Amino acid sequence: MITKEIAENRWEEWDNFVAESPNGHFFQSFEFGEIRSTLGWEPIRVVVEDEGGIKAAISILKMRIPLLNKCIFYAPRGPVVDFKNRILLHSLLKCVKEVAEKEKAIFLKIDAGIPAEERDVVEILKEAGFIIAGRHCDKLGTQPTTVFRINLQKSLEEIEGRFDKTTRRNIRISEKKGVIVQEDNSKEGFDAFLLLLMKMVRHKKIAAYDAKYYRSIWEILYPHRMGRLFLARYNGKIVAGVFVYLFGKKCWLAYSAFDNRYGFVCPNQALHLHVIKWAKEKGCPWYDLRGTGIINPDNAQPGKPFYGLYIFKKGFGPEFVRFIPEMDMVFRPGLYKLWNFSIPLMEMGVRVYANLRRFRCPKKI
Repeated sequence: MITKEIAENRWEEWDNFVAESPNGHFFQSFEFGEIRSTLGWEPIRVVVEDEGGIKAAISILKMRIPLLNKCIFYAPRGPVVDFKNRILLHSLLKCVKEVAEKEKAIFLKIDAGIPAEERDVVEILKEAGFIIAGRHCDKLGTQPTTVFRINLQKSLEEIEGRFDKTTRRNIRISEKKGVIVQEDNSKEGFDAFLLLLMKMVRHKKIAAYDAKYYRSIWEILYPHRMGRLFLARYNGKIVAGVFVYLFGKKCWLAYSAFDNRYGFVCPNQALHLHVIKWAKEKGCPWYDLRGTGIINPDNAQPGKPFYGLYIFKKGFGPEFVRFIPEMDMVFRPGLYKLWNFSIPLMEMGVRVYANLRRFRCPKKI
């Protein structure tokens, strides 16, 4: 077997391997690395291969820390490997360590999308040199440890039968009000969605990227049909939208936006029902709604942060999926301690940024 960094001209081979792997995720796709490069992350892609092709892969995002002349490594939902094949895993990580030494990395963070029930994977990763991360830095872009997934392998009747009464009622309201949902991947459609998203960000005073970043997502994914946009219209006006990732036979919710003035026509429920039907027709085994908003459903109470998001997603009868924790491979222990100490300060900066966003929403995109 050969372990090495892969050339950019092999992006299609890379994507095919990741998409077809059981634990392959869109965030390990070639395209996602390109998307994050617009934010200053540099993608590094490492593979283990033999004559039969790629056997394991990891897409690492590198962020330079200029003052220290060092960097951090982050592999969102990676690596893509059979974790129980220790030879394969160690071959991959051996190359990662060599790259880390060359790049002067402080640590590598992973948040593999492996169900928490597979506790042996955590032990295998510990044996390979990982530790459980002391702090979860979701404010800095890492992935949630819990997600909601709608099982699409059931019949449509069974899927809708799992919706709660509020969701079913709101779907009926949207139908009576004449809400129309259509897939619209045109530039004009995305511009309208982007304007809606930016207005919602200002209204809700939440942290978000600027319009340029979201536009780069569309520009990178559209040629490969990996990003799909669905818009809800009421009386001809776009009142809500959902943007999803389609990677192989897997579908994830990426972004959603709506005009709060039209909540009475319930466009959001209509949108997700449309996406559910669409993803099922595409042969996807599930539709991942991503973050649950609340880590422990037993503690879900009105008034808690993200409770509304939790209730909305839960209304579609999804499965609550918990993943193994974030894990770090530390290359420079002293600087790693400094990094963990600085996380609260960075989170504070994110909150300040979120409060300032309401003054920066453009009227035109």
